[in-house]
Amino acid sequence: MTPPPAVTTSSAPASVQPVAESETLIASAFSAARARDFTAAVALVRRALELDAAAKDDLRIAHVLFDAAQAANATNAAFELLDGPMGARGAEVIWDLAAESMVPEPVRFRAGRWLRTKKFRERASPALKLAADLRTAKTCEAARGLIAQAKDGGDERSLAQLEAWQVRTGCGPKKQDDCMPCLRTDQLLDEAIAAIRARGVAPWKQK
Repeated sequence: MTPPPAVTTSSAPASVQPVAESETLIASAFSAARARDFTAAVALVRRALELDAAAKDDLRIAHVLFDAAQAANATNAAFELLDGPMGARGAEVIWDLAAESMVPEPVRFRAGRWLRTKKFRERASPALKLAADLRTAKTCEAARGLIAQAKDGGDERSLAQLEAWQVRTGCGPKKQDDCMPCLRTDQLLDEAIAAIRARGVAPWKQK
């Protein structure tokens, strides 16, 4: 009787193998994105996330999907991942797609629309939700309360709105009146801006 073939086994624990394979896929996705093959890059990212859900926090994936979302042949696939398995990290990337002026207008519009959804509020970090609330503050008094929060916990995504409020014109019949007069009674606005600048950039942008 012929003996059965030997069964080969890996010395690596079974739980380690998917993580290692995911790492290889992420590296390949990053290379594909640099070569501007975004369809392949997103497919590789998708597979990496299926193997290791924690890969969503790999900064290379954030960069790949940010770029892929702006490529016509990969936009939908990239948004599926950003809106799905990327979780809170996906919310951060979608925010930047909505906020950065160099992003194509249709992509910015799509991203901005998502920022108004319940899913954004559920997934976004406190700092990111704060940035969104600052953009939609309807009164000077409401803005002032948010600025106090931004001083303690805001990040660079709040800066554009805070800096816009430093301008003392833009309202009234001739657009020469101060839109935010309640912010001129102390240094809270300037202090919040300085504190955020000192904290540095949003996490996924860090090299």
